[in-house]
Amino acid sequence: MSRTLLGLDIRHDTVTAIIVQAGMKQRHIEACKSVTFSREADEEGGLGEALTRIGEEIELSGAVCAVSLPADRVSYRNLEVPFRDERKIAQILPFEMEPAMAHGIEEMSVDYLPVRLGEPSEILAGAVDKALLEDTQSALVAVGIDPVLVTAGALPTALSVARMPGTPQRTILVDSDETHHTLYLIEAGRVALIRPLNRGKTPQADIHALGNNILRTVTSYEELREAPFEPEIVLLSGYGIDAPAAEQRVAEFLELPVERIDCVAVPNDLEPMVALEEWNPCQSQNARALALTELEGWECLNFRKRGRTLKRQWRDYREQFIASGVLVVLVLALFLGGYIFAGSSLKDRRDHLDQELTALFKKTFPEVTNIVDPVHQMKTRM
Repeated sequence: MSRTLLGLDIRHDTVTAIIVQAGMKQRHIEACKSVTFSREADEEGGLGEALTRIGEEIELSGAVCAVSLPADRVSYRNLEVPFRDERKIAQILPFEMEPAMAHGIEEMSVDYLPVRLGEPSEILAGAVDKALLEDTQSALVAVGIDPVLVTAGALPTALSVARMPGTPQRTILVDSDETHHTLYLIEAGRVALIRPLNRGKTPQADIHALGNNILRTVTSYEELREAPFEPEIVLLSGYGIDAPAAEQRVAEFLELPVERIDCVAVPNDLEPMVALEEWNPCQSQNARALALTELEGWECLNFRKRGRTLKRQWRDYREQFIASGVLVVLVLALFLGGYIFAGSSLKDRRDHLDQELTALFKKTFPEVTNIVDPVHQMKTRM
């Protein structure tokens, strides 16, 4: 059975969409389209116009859709909570987030990712304005899209990087577009911290500021955790870093190896089956990672509550599922036990009656030695 997925990466100045066809044996990118619009237009319906333009070239409706909002439109907090039960974490999360919010928590949609579960647990929480969600939803519905996943920035790319074979234990991912950098600190296969940054005015100033901000972010994270975080590599993603020899300059500034990734090389990664005119791996990376996140069911910040993954639902209600399953098994066992017992009793009763009938036949007709069907034989002789 084939599934159609839509990865929709929304930035301040660009919307990138890819269509993925996923079957039992293979999956591939079927179409892609990227549309640029001005930030001024974004305040006046620019997103809706961009989606309309995309919809004129590729079919959007009917696909299972995963959407990412601009990373800087989401507020991120690293929190420590005193228990590991994820249902309890979800219940107290709004109250933990409220002191850090500029607006009332009732105006925000919140979700979280576990960083370390224990007692206490460390989580990465995100909050986004419900008004932004509603505006985005309206623009999507207008072109026939009803997303199951609404997440933050290049988090899907960071999740893919965390699952890449050979990814170092402590990695920094820098995702860039024309207006922002976003830092993702990855530790032991988990996205541990997210920090959006404004771009510098010139390429040289931008790279210098980026290096300083990476150092500050690492220092802040170490103070937060009260433990060292020594990054082993910096990965650059996205399409915004265009200064000459950007990788080399960042590497020299940080004294770390720096690599640019155009494709997250996880197993069964998505590639176009045929050459696509508009295929740009750098610009399409996060849209592809969005589709992969939904396809694989990876845990991700999701501000669309009804889009919670089966994995998260299992963790939230595991005890109830197990208790219900045990109860169902006991009821079935009792039913089958009673059925088997009743059948065994009837067989014993039948065998006992057969023995009494045979004994009566022998007593009545002692001359008969070959007894096959005592009832029929008795009727015949009578």
